[in-house]
Amino acid sequence: MIRGLQMSKQGMIAQQKKQDNISNNIVNASTHGYKKDQSVIGAKPEMFIHRLNDAIYDTSFGRRDLKPGVGALGTGTIVDETFTNFSQGPVTQTDRTNDFALVGQGFFTVSHNGEEYLTRDGEFNVDTQGNLVTNKGAFVLGQNGPLNVGNADFQVNEQGEVYSDGEYIDTLNITSVENPNSLLKMGENLLQLTDESEVVEANTTVRQSYLEQSNVNLAEEMVDMLATMRAYEANQRAIQTHDETLGKAVNEIAQLR
Repeated sequence: MIRGLQMSKQGMIAQQKKQDNISNNIVNASTHGYKKDQSVIGAKPEMFIHRLNDAIYDTSFGRRDLKPGVGALGTGTIVDETFTNFSQGPVTQTDRTNDFALVGQGFFTVSHNGEEYLTRDGEFNVDTQGNLVTNKGAFVLGQNGPLNVGNADFQVNEQGEVYSDGEYIDTLNITSVENPNSLLKMGENLLQLTDESEVVEANTTVRQSYLEQSNVNLAEEMVDMLATMRAYEANQRAIQTHDETLGKAVNEIAQLR
């Protein structure tokens, strides 16, 4: 009975963690370049139960148990894995010169407070010094450092090469990683390389005056949210049932007469 309470508690914790990810996905559904997080719920390691000293007899080969095994006992559920889905989001036209979308695997490289970060959010602006910056003020990096486009009109081709009045300025620093899930989410739609991140040659197309939307499907997230809520409530009801049964065992069955 106590084991049942423990298993139901583990189930509620797992469903709550999954619900937190779903809620975060829904909140960021309109965030440009956002990649949704997904949780995989699995079973905890099972315990094998066997009977002790039951129908044991001695043979010339030693002692033998006729009924050594009862079976496997589940111990609850856990969140096996939480990962980021880096699939391509829809690309929409904005007709705004400072907007960029990446088609394919790759990230814009930006610099903030001396640290380099990666992002798929290409909604940029030009500051008073002519630097291309993110909405949070981070510098967008080219191959030669912070990308300064000046105050004149500029164009960026599909290879990320930046031109102003027909003159080449720099090339966007596009970073591609072999395993994107090795990246560390830092908040503000930024990611950072880790020791496990292997940088590879980028095979990415840059599209100016376009933005990549999030890859969150609101309909799917709402369905997952309802299913997760039902699973959470089922575990909650199981705890209530165990509690009531335990109460009866303590207050009624165990009474001395």
